[in-house]
Amino acid sequence: MSSSHTTGLFGIDVRVNKVECLLNMESPDVLIVGIWGMGGIGKTTIAQVVCNKVRSRFEGIFVENFRQQSDLQRRFLSQLLGQEILNMGSLSFQDSFKNRATRILDGFDDRPVIFDISTLIDKCLITTTENLLEMHDLLQEMTFNIVRAESNFPGERSRLCHLPDVVHVLEENKGTQKIKGISLDMSMLSRQIHLKSDAFTIMDRLRFLNLYLSHSSEDKMHLPPTGLEYLSNKLVYLHWYGFPSKSLPPFFCAEHLVELDLCGSKLVKLWTGVQDVGNLRKIKLSYSPYLTELPDLSKAKNLEGLYLVACSSLTEVPSSLQYLDKLEELDLDFCYNLRSFPMLDSKVLKVLLISRCLDVTMCPTISQNMKWLQLEETSIKEVPQSVTGTLELLFLHCCSEMTKFPEISEDIRTLYLSGTAIKEVPSSIQFLTRLYVLDMSGCSKLETLPEMTVPMKSLQHLYLSKTGIKEVPSSLIKHMIFLITLNLDGTPIKELPLSIKDMVCLEDLTLHGTPIKALPELPLSLKNLSTHDCASLETVISIINIGRLWFRLDFSNCFKLDQKPLIASMLLKIQVSLLTPSIFLLSLLLASSHFRNVTSVLQSGEEIPLGRILMVLPGSEIPEWFGDKGIGSSLTIQLPSNCHQLKGIAFCLVFLLPLPSHDMLYEFVDRSYVHVYFDYHVKSKNGEHDGDDEGVFASQGSRGLSLNLETCDSDHMILRYELELVNHLRQYSGNEVTFKFHHHEVDSRGRKVGPEIQKPFKLKNCGVYLHFDENLQADTDLP
Repeated sequence: MSSSHTTGLFGIDVRVNKVECLLNMESPDVLIVGIWGMGGIGKTTIAQVVCNKVRSRFEGIFVENFRQQSDLQRRFLSQLLGQEILNMGSLSFQDSFKNRATRILDGFDDRPVIFDISTLIDKCLITTTENLLEMHDLLQEMTFNIVRAESNFPGERSRLCHLPDVVHVLEENKGTQKIKGISLDMSMLSRQIHLKSDAFTIMDRLRFLNLYLSHSSEDKMHLPPTGLEYLSNKLVYLHWYGFPSKSLPPFFCAEHLVELDLCGSKLVKLWTGVQDVGNLRKIKLSYSPYLTELPDLSKAKNLEGLYLVACSSLTEVPSSLQYLDKLEELDLDFCYNLRSFPMLDSKVLKVLLISRCLDVTMCPTISQNMKWLQLEETSIKEVPQSVTGTLELLFLHCCSEMTKFPEISEDIRTLYLSGTAIKEVPSSIQFLTRLYVLDMSGCSKLETLPEMTVPMKSLQHLYLSKTGIKEVPSSLIKHMIFLITLNLDGTPIKELPLSIKDMVCLEDLTLHGTPIKALPELPLSLKNLSTHDCASLETVISIINIGRLWFRLDFSNCFKLDQKPLIASMLLKIQVSLLTPSIFLLSLLLASSHFRNVTSVLQSGEEIPLGRILMVLPGSEIPEWFGDKGIGSSLTIQLPSNCHQLKGIAFCLVFLLPLPSHDMLYEFVDRSYVHVYFDYHVKSKNGEHDGDDEGVFASQGSRGLSLNLETCDSDHMILRYELELVNHLRQYSGNEVTFKFHHHEVDSRGRKVGPEIQKPFKLKNCGVYLHFDENLQADTDLP
């Protein structure tokens, strides 16, 4: 085999083929393949080649260095969010921006280091990927060993990264003039560390000090009330999260500093007077609640970013900022007491964030090259056109004094105007050819939308919840055909245009609390439909033709809704997942009630690859097609002998509502979530044992169905069909299986917290439907 994935990699094809054979791509289960061996033999290369070959079939990412947890989290978030997540985890600058590392390293010498970096790359000692500098873990370990070999005494070495060595040197005042760099992950400290005021006094050649947190942790590094006596005047990089002093040492000279990061500190001020800080590029003092003033920064001619998020005691920004003609980013979010703001005529200022500064009443005089302006929850009344000329992102959420739609440039991509007093949207909005997101939610005085004559090809997300809009113009539907999300929650809309079926990209439609009475035929592309609290809703056109890949419906508190067609459609949707396209079309032709769907299915030209269906609706009777039913939170069934033909499984839960307050799903909503889980217990001839895993049945805060049961006054049932358990249950033909439903309290990351005791849900009854495919052959590998 030869392909673009393996070009130039001699002998790798055979190894790649072996790994591919282990993947079992047709299995619906989550599988893990491990490649074990010493460093440097090509494990990562093989994994990356295999990933590149199959990744188009999945929503996934490739994480190269699993060993370092902080790197894994950063790379994972970076690829999911589509932007880099900054981190400086070691003295070797691994995982830092290449340009950022180069800039900081330049401060260590009078000559540029770009040539040295290129030399190291040429010698394969470091690599550069996606603007990152990286070093193989074996090479990094070798460099650590070289440093350790400098002396048996940590204080006599040039660099300190090993936690016990750093703690010993700092706590016992064992530092010397030989130390040039210190890096310590303070979240790894197992006890409180109390430094003396002269802990750094002898280290006058120290140029790199990085005391950071890889994850949230309490403050464990402490200083005397008098603070530090001394920090090296040769420092190029100073990062000390939670800096425990009111100011930097009185005689500290920041002349060589390139980056200063003292976020989460107890600082009241940095220093007194004017310092020559011409090398300084970044100042990060966010989450320093006691910071009351900033020094004169008029000599920080190369300053590119100033970050002061949640510095709640700060009342003004120094006028010296107006002279910084290289300042690109200024972040003042959550500076609640900020009152005055200087003119910022920097030609390069691109990002300005001053949200939640309640006393800001006028838009600052700022650069005409601004790209991102965030003025949420301020008291401004308008944004001058001179400011919006080049904007791509404008956030004016909850600017309650704003009554007029701002004049926006054609470059705008994201526009958040939610919670404003805007009464009208101009027809010129259709000419914003790059607009991607428009949020007008909470604009209660907005009652109409303009007629459209020009397609808005870029608009994909439109939020109109809690506005006064009474109808959606047909022209809007016609010219917003690329819309993915349409949120109409809490509006007085009574009907949707019949043309909504032509919105071929629409995936999410939410209509919470609207007086809508009937839903017309919906687009094939729809994946999520929510009509919670639509008390007038009576009819929904068959759901058989929507949600081919992912499907969830929320009809909670829709008490007038005719449920029988929905439940029948769900069963039909499950059944047709077995059929080829031609047989499926024939079945639709024979079922006259679904004849109107034939054309849409023909036009789609695709099979119906069913993945998962979730639906919640009022009711207390489990549908007849659920062959196995039980009372309460558990159900025991006897599996038939043909489980090798099991295609999928459906569950139905009936909740006894209203729930007592202590049992409500959202009892912990302010600090965590509660997820509904199911597991199963098998009783076989060989003994009893639990199922292989525990599955999330439905949840709030995950991809599961949002259960708004705290507002439901009568019984509701939840139906779910899935494929995930199939492979596990196939091996238990003829055995007895018990399904149990329970819940755990979990945090926002899905981790269980609190007691490990499983809490059964108060269910009225539950049911299970086993879905078989007679065309499936027995698996000879099953026991």
